[in-house]
Amino acid sequence: SEFTRADGFQWTGGEEVAIRAMRPAQSAVQDARLAGAKAEFDAAQEAFATGTPADLRRCVVESACAVESAMKVLLIEHGDAYEPTDTAFPLFDRLVAANRTPEFMRGTVLGAAWARNKKGGHGAGSVPHDVPVEMAEAVLASAAVAIAYLHARLP
Repeated sequence: SEFTRADGFQWTGGEEVAIRAMRPAQSAVQDARLAGAKAEFDAAQEAFATGTPADLRRCVVESACAVESAMKVLLIEHGDAYEPTDTAFPLFDRLVAANRTPEFMRGTVLGAAWARNKKGGHGAGSVPHDVPVEMAEAVLASAAVAIAYLHARLP
């Protein structure tokens, strides 16, 4: 992947991922209601393209944040309540309880959050988090799929 200030993020990975994940998500975040998710998704893409160890960790964190933002928008747009402190897993539970998504979509929607919780969203302790480039790429693609899916559920 490449990032330039002039052209923005350009996916250079597999064409199938570009067609089925990245492009639909990039289209979805153009919806003004997803402005927060767009900022986070853009930050994740830029971090991935930069590719330093710190940026790969940031890619994972921002990817999960983008999905959380998309879940909040889905809840708001349907008039469903959530707590300001809700993180990805409680937000998903609220979506299921409100019949906005079936439970079996948990893995699809929460993939980036699981990775963030293990590799970037919590303190590492004595061993620093190491996010290999292939993991960051998979998390970014997972977030893209989740964002496109959640956007499709908007009224």
